[in-house]
Amino acid sequence: MTAALAATGLTVRVGGRALVDDVELTASPGEWVTVIGPNGAGKTTLVHAVAGLRSLDGGRVALSGRDLLTLSSRARASLVAFVPQTPVVPEGLSVADYVLLGRVAHRSLLRGETPRDRAVVGEVMARLDLTELALRSVHTLSGGERQRAVIARALAQEAPLLVLDEPTTGLDLRHQLDVLQVVAEERRSRRIAVLATLHDLTLAGRFADRIVLLDGGRTVATGAVRDVLTEELLCAHYGVAVTVLEHDGVPVVVPGSPSAVRVT
Repeated sequence: MTAALAATGLTVRVGGRALVDDVELTASPGEWVTVIGPNGAGKTTLVHAVAGLRSLDGGRVALSGRDLLTLSSRARASLVAFVPQTPVVPEGLSVADYVLLGRVAHRSLLRGETPRDRAVVGEVMARLDLTELALRSVHTLSGGERQRAVIARALAQEAPLLVLDEPTTGLDLRHQLDVLQVVAEERRSRRIAVLATLHDLTLAGRFADRIVLLDGGRTVATGAVRDVLTEELLCAHYGVAVTVLEHDGVPVVVPGSPSAVRVT
């Protein structure tokens, strides 16, 4: 299967220091890859580079076989949708109009929205529990509501690659699960590739097909969830003792409980 994402030798330097250092990353259609690692590991810089928001000091990012750096911003938006940790939202937009911005890459500059655009926006907003907020100004929303609107805009792009940088920031427990479940359903039904960063290792284990552990800007482990979410690896790279349990087939990472039973 041709990879939706193929990043090779990714390197980003600032002030002579490599924030991302020779990282290889792939994600196939329908695959969810989550990048984890301690603070300062380079996770956000990595996903920014993949999304075309950071220049590279080395390496290449290809989306569906096309070199990202050769694409216009409009062409890139048709291939990759990005959800940042701290989104900047334009002033004066209603929630519905903000989510509709995700459809810009699907129409010419002189053409207004189509019935298809409105239908996609309505469906996405319903799945993210935003329908009753459609006419509200985005700037009147709570942090969690705004984050759901940002994710809705990204899903409305219908891009083959969805990049999420800490998508559950500001969300309560219910909406964390709701949002990630919507993303999971989207990648299964539309066979999109998902690349995410998550601080919550239990959520990472629950939703990812594959995990990449980053530390010091380099990949120190990559593979299936159980191969990366191990007590030894997490202790070594997060600097804290953890216990990895299993609940309903999902690894649960618990800090500071060395007497508990690990995943086998």
